[in-house]
Amino acid sequence: SLGSGLIHRRRPKPSKPDNDLRIFSWNVRSLYRARAAAQLADTLSQYKADITAIQEMRWTGQGVLEKRDYNIYYSCHPKHHMLGVGFLVSRKVKPAVIGFKPISERLCTLRVRGKFQNISLINVHAPTEDSSESEKDNLYDLVEQALNACPRYDVKIVLGDMNAKIGREPVHRRYTGDHSLHENSNDNGQRIINLAAAHNLVVGSTRFARKNIYKATWASPDGITFNQIDHVLIDRRHQTSLLNVRTFRGANVDSDHFLVGAVFRARVATFKGVAATKSVKINIEALKNEQLRAKYAEEVDAALANNASGPGDGMPINDIASSLEGLHHPGLGRKADRNDWFDDECKLATEQKNAAYRAMLSSRTRSRVESYRDLRRKEKKVHRRKKEAWEKELVCELEGYRKQPHQARRFYQRVRGMKPYTPKCSSCRDKQGNLVSDQEGILERWAEHFDELLNGQLEDEVTIPHLQANNDMLDPPSMDETMAAIRRLKHNRAPGPDGIASELLQCGGDRLHSGLHQLVLRVWDEEVMPADWKIGVICPIFKKGDITKCSQYRGITLLSTAYKIFSSILLGRIAPYAQAAIGNYQCGFTPGKSTADQIFSLRQCMEKMREYDQVLHHLFIDFKAAYDSIARVKLYVAMRELGIPEKLIRLTRMTMTDVRSRVKVDGSLSREFHVKNGLRQGDGLSCVLFNLALEKAIRDSGVRMRGTILNKSTQLLAYADDIDIMGRNSRDVKESFTQIERSAQDLGLHINEDKTKYMVASSAKTPTTTPTSSTENIGQVEVGNYRFEVVESFVYLGSTITADNNTTTEVRARLSMKVAFLRGRAQTIERISR
Repeated sequence: SLGSGLIHRRRPKPSKPDNDLRIFSWNVRSLYRARAAAQLADTLSQYKADITAIQEMRWTGQGVLEKRDYNIYYSCHPKHHMLGVGFLVSRKVKPAVIGFKPISERLCTLRVRGKFQNISLINVHAPTEDSSESEKDNLYDLVEQALNACPRYDVKIVLGDMNAKIGREPVHRRYTGDHSLHENSNDNGQRIINLAAAHNLVVGSTRFARKNIYKATWASPDGITFNQIDHVLIDRRHQTSLLNVRTFRGANVDSDHFLVGAVFRARVATFKGVAATKSVKINIEALKNEQLRAKYAEEVDAALANNASGPGDGMPINDIASSLEGLHHPGLGRKADRNDWFDDECKLATEQKNAAYRAMLSSRTRSRVESYRDLRRKEKKVHRRKKEAWEKELVCELEGYRKQPHQARRFYQRVRGMKPYTPKCSSCRDKQGNLVSDQEGILERWAEHFDELLNGQLEDEVTIPHLQANNDMLDPPSMDETMAAIRRLKHNRAPGPDGIASELLQCGGDRLHSGLHQLVLRVWDEEVMPADWKIGVICPIFKKGDITKCSQYRGITLLSTAYKIFSSILLGRIAPYAQAAIGNYQCGFTPGKSTADQIFSLRQCMEKMREYDQVLHHLFIDFKAAYDSIARVKLYVAMRELGIPEKLIRLTRMTMTDVRSRVKVDGSLSREFHVKNGLRQGDGLSCVLFNLALEKAIRDSGVRMRGTILNKSTQLLAYADDIDIMGRNSRDVKESFTQIERSAQDLGLHINEDKTKYMVASSAKTPTTTPTSSTENIGQVEVGNYRFEVVESFVYLGSTITADNNTTTEVRARLSMKVAFLRGRAQTIERISR
């Protein structure tokens, strides 16, 4: 009966392993030390843990990361390495995770989708018995709120380090049973009992008859005192599904708490997996060896000569591309994995320490205690020695690269490798904020995100007006042009969907280069691209913020390396016409010009106006997703108006017709989706095409471009999409902006109101004033339908521009960044392997 505290039921039938969920709880004392998370994951793997609630992680922040065979969901202090709770979820259960809520460094919740019922787990790290009443009350208020927030029909499990002794008082037996290690409850224990009574829970950790050694969850440093202060609670309705709760004393991560394990009969939802496409990392560095490079070229030539389906004049374009992409990479080998200081000797020291720990638990004699302590000191000594030797070797390697000529890249590559471990997030959130953890759902969410991002403002169907076309006859690309394009390919770049690095094409030999030239000529003549050239692979790169939100990532698109050769040739043909058409206001992606030229021009204008005691108004314009918003059909019209030959316009249109993208996450590719708007990401053509589109917008606006601010009312400076409208007064700046905004919107460009800023550069005698009127707020200026913030300084092209044109602020900012960089490097060396 329930009143007796015992659970009387028939002996359960032997259950299948898939029907049992192994749930653990462990206060690990700290994971903020070298290799701690990896050792914890290895230990839990030995016990086949499905879900483990962790206390005292001592990390900072909140998030999700992957370690070994587990996903770690953590909720820690935002700044300090203190407390911190989280969950380790195995690969089997990870696809079923549908929610994680970090509440504080003492409390977090995890929700798992079950076959028949969902499961809500609440991880609690309660204050100690000696803590203040207010601290305890605050935590238990949060626990009750977390319980009330759980869906009504979920299985509710509360577990963690409660710091609570629960007694065997008969009055509480309905909630606690009569198999606790302690006779009487302390204050924390009474709070747990009250919580169970208020929410119809039972304490599962005190309801099973076990030896006392399997009840105790904490041991004092002297090994004499043992307490049962870590507990597992479950709602009464599902108490019969809790098959067992006990401690596992053999698990060791140098904590004074034992691992607490519970077996819960439940089936989690199953999801269809997605096979990951594992790419082979070729050792490209081997091509720097002249003998290997010559041997590689010979073997590629031989492979193409013996391949019956090698490049030929009569082959379809897709077959030619496939024959080039299907080549193996003989003689180069695979890229070696990065090694760290934790080697077999370190592993052996840890295993010996754990064996001594288990021996001490079986019989706590003085000699075994001393043996364990000696081996623990030895383990730390071995780890410290190995780590110091590895760091010394790394520093010597860096010093050697620094002194050798032409080794700058390797030097900085190794320096970047010293950065702390960057966690990979294997989950994401949907539009409603729910956590998506199954691989198929993750890929679909990423595809949905980039589909909406890249196709957010689809252009209307526009008929290209009949204009006078430039029908200049253009010769097809020569072999010299193709070879020049191949040589221009940048080294050390990730390959696209074809998997071919640029170095492999550059060193492939004459037959390969001839085949590539054959392919370029066929595309030029037929104006049809191979199917593989139309596909781009988007790799999400984390920026900052919540690591589970897709909006906090920047997509980098990888294109076929062979396509880049054709794109480079086409860019070389378009560039002379673009340079003749684009005005001098534009410095972006223009030969002989850089950001330094534009910053110098801006500062010179401000200095001259200040010298003549004149006020200068600035409007720094920012467009929303500028490159992804260009209306393609109107771009082709702009190219025709600017005198680009018709052949080049058709080839440009070919490169952006029927293009598709896939998102790559954890080695798996999402479904394809069409990109119908904007310029192609990762394409070298995009920069010059954007400049042409912007030139069309500037010309249509009617803003006069000739002259400088010294002899006219406004002047325009631009570096790609970073535009600064300068004017002698606010009225002229507003008028120029209205004209440019109207014509830019016709091309698909839209103003980003939040990032567009207004600044007034004062004269030498006149203080800076905000251009406000009776209808405007202080610190804002109204321009048409927009309200822009008025600022005292603005970061333009990486340089801080102030209203008084004082470069002291810029110098101090750069010094601060340098100091922060050096401080970060120093801290990195201290925790290099974490």
